[in-house]
Amino acid sequence: MAGYQAREERWNRLYATGLDRDDPREDAVEEVLGLLTDDDVTSIGYRHGGATSISQPQVLADQLGIQIEQLTGHRDSFVGDGVMIAP
Repeated sequence: MAGYQAREERWNRLYATGLDRDDPREDAVEEVLGLLTDDDVTSIGYRHGGATSISQPQVLADQLGIQIEQLTGHRDSFVGDGVMIAP
C-alpha cells in the first residue's frame, strides 16, 4: 500500500505543477519531440500533465549535448515501470 501511495503522490505533484489538460504547449512539445527524437527514446504521455517519458535518458542527453542530470535531476522526476518520468 505504501508503494502505491508514493507513486500516486509523485504523479499528483506532476499534475499540480505540469500543464493543464488542454494546454497547447503540450501539443507543441509532442510535435518537437516527434521531429527530433525517436519514439523509443522519449515521448509525451497522454494526460500526464506534460510529463516526458524518457526510456533512454543517456541517449537523449547525448543527442541534446547535455549532461544526463539535466534530464534526471528535477525534484519531481522519478522512474516508473523502468522509464524516467520528468516534468
